[in-house]
This record gives sequence, structure tokens and C-alpha cells, in this order.
Amino acid sequence: MKSVRNALLALGLLCGATQADAAGISGTATIDKNYAHSVWNWEKMGETHIFWEIYNTDGYLTVCGGYATRGPSATMKFTRLALRDSVVTMNGKAITTNLDWFTRVVNSGKDLDFVGQQVNCKVTSTPTPAKDADVEFELRSRKDTYRG
Repeated sequence: MKSVRNALLALGLLCGATQADAAGISGTATIDKNYAHSVWNWEKMGETHIFWEIYNTDGYLTVCGGYATRGPSATMKFTRLALRDSVVTMNGKAITTNLDWFTRVVNSGKDLDFVGQQVNCKVTSTPTPAKDADVEFELRSRKDTYRG
């Protein structure tokens, strides 16, 4: 696992973020080719691309992530609802919930190359497992149906 650069929350507060917005964000990371890429298909309403990774920060697991949507405005609405209902687990145990803090990333081209873009990160209270530990991470929404 990689280390995450810590960011000053004060900078976020000075830039217009509210204290609630900045409360859990502990830094940023740059999307690289090792990020997991998941696609949420909203049937005829477009799709959401989720990019996420787990890092080690001072002995604790850190989740970093972002998303991009393609489709009508309803796609963004459904994505926000699904992120609020989402969880990242390690071996089936939740390490963080409510992923509405994930960064919205944009791409002007038709390809899905988001490498190099900055995303928000949150340090969890879960200690980083030993290097030789057998662990599996999963990101999933707790619901499978959203209505607009």
C-alpha cells in the first residue's frame, strides 16, 4: 500500500468548504493505473465510473476515490444516492460508509482515462493489516434499486 499525502483542512475551509464538508477528508491522492475501476449501469439513464484505492497512512487504512458520470442529470442524482448508501469492506467488515465525499472527476474526451486526476481520501479507524495478511477489499452499494 502507498502513503497518502495529508492536506490541511484549514485550506479547504478557507476555499469555501463548510466544516461538515471538510470534516472527514484527510488528504488527496492521484489516480494511477492501480486504482480499481467499477461501473454502475443505470440502464437507460447512463452510467457511473468509480475509481478507488486503499492506502496506508500512519498504520491506518485510507480510502481514496472519485467518480465520473455519463448520461442525463438523473445519472448524477442516482450516483449521489448510491454513494451515500455505499460501503468499503475489508474481508466483509465495513471500514467506511457513506462515500458521498468521493471526488467528481471529469474528462473532456470519450475515453475513460482519469489517470493523473486528484481525488479525496479519508483515513479510517481500521489498522492496516500485516503485509502478509490475506485481505480482500470491496466497494458496494447497500441497495440495488433507486427511483427518481
